[in-house]
Amino acid sequence: CSSNCPSYCGCIRKELTSVPQDLPATITSLQLQHHHITSLNQYDFSKYAKLRKLILSINRISIVNKQTFSNLTELKTLDLSDNKLTYIQPCTFSALSQLNDLKISDNRITNIDPGTFSNLPELFHLRSCCNRLTRILSGTFTDLPKLDRLDLSLPTLKEIDLERNLLTSIHPDTFSDLPKLILLPLKGNPWHCDCTMTHVRKGNGTITIRDVTAADAGQYICTATNPGGSTSDKLFVEVHTPTPVMPGVPTALVETSDVMTGEALYLECEASGTPKPDITVTLPSGLNATVESGGRVTVRENGTIAIKDVTAADAGQYICIATNQ
Repeated sequence: CSSNCPSYCGCIRKELTSVPQDLPATITSLQLQHHHITSLNQYDFSKYAKLRKLILSINRISIVNKQTFSNLTELKTLDLSDNKLTYIQPCTFSALSQLNDLKISDNRITNIDPGTFSNLPELFHLRSCCNRLTRILSGTFTDLPKLDRLDLSLPTLKEIDLERNLLTSIHPDTFSDLPKLILLPLKGNPWHCDCTMTHVRKGNGTITIRDVTAADAGQYICTATNPGGSTSDKLFVEVHTPTPVMPGVPTALVETSDVMTGEALYLECEASGTPKPDITVTLPSGLNATVESGGRVTVRENGTIAIKDVTAADAGQYICIATNQ
C-alpha cells in the first residue's frame, strides 16, 4: 500500500500478513482484500479513527479481538466475508454506532450469541449467509431497530428464536433458504396482521423437511403457546433408506414346449426391495410391457407375465427388469 494514498486506500493482493500501520491517519476508506491476514488485534485500527468503510474480505482471519474496532465510531461499512471465522465475541461491534452494512458471510461461524450485534442502532443490512450455524438464540437481533435486510441462507440451521423482537411482518420467502429449520418461536412481536401475513395466520402446524436424510430421524416436539398456557406433544420420525432390488430366479409355470397355439402362458418375474420394485418385461419382439400395459400380454402386480392366445411369434427370450428409487 502506498503511504501517500488520499482518503481512499486500496491494498489488494499484496500478500500482507497484518494491517499496515504506515498509511495516512486521515483515510476514510481502506480495502485489504486477498491477503494472508490471520488475526485482527486490539490496536490494528487505532490510528485510523476516520474510517467510514473497511473491507477485509478474502483473507484468512480466524480471530478478532473484541477491541479491534473500538475507536471506529464513524465506520458505516464493514466487510469480513470469506474468512475463517468460527466465532465472534459479543460486543465486538458495539462501538460501531454508525454502522449501516455488516457482512460476515462465507465464514465458518457455528454459533452467534446474544450481544454479538449489540449497540448497532443504524445497522440496515446484515449479511451472514453461507456459514455453519445450526442455532440462533433469542435476543440475537434485539438491538437492531433499523435492520431492514437479513441474509441468512443457512442450509444447516435447525433452530432460530425470534421471540420478543420488533418484528411486524414476515415475507413468505424469508426462510426459504433454511431447508433444515424445524423450530421457529415468534411470540412477543408486535405483528401487523393484515393480508401480507396470511401465510402465517393460515398455518396449520405442518412441518416440512426437504431433502430428507438419515440425520432427520428422531424425536420432534411440537409446542403450542397462547396467553392461557402451553401444551406440547412428541412425535417420532423414522427414515428408511431404500434397499437395492434383489432379483429372484425366474420360473415358468408351464413348459414352453407344452404350450400350444391359442393357449395361455404364464411366466414369473420375482424381485424384492424397498420401496417395492416396478417390473418391466422386454418381449421377444423388443417391446416393453408393464403393470399399466393392456392387450394380450400383461404384467401383474406380483410380477407374473400373462400371455393370452399364444402364437409362434411369442417364442423367444423374455427379459425381466425390476427398478425402485
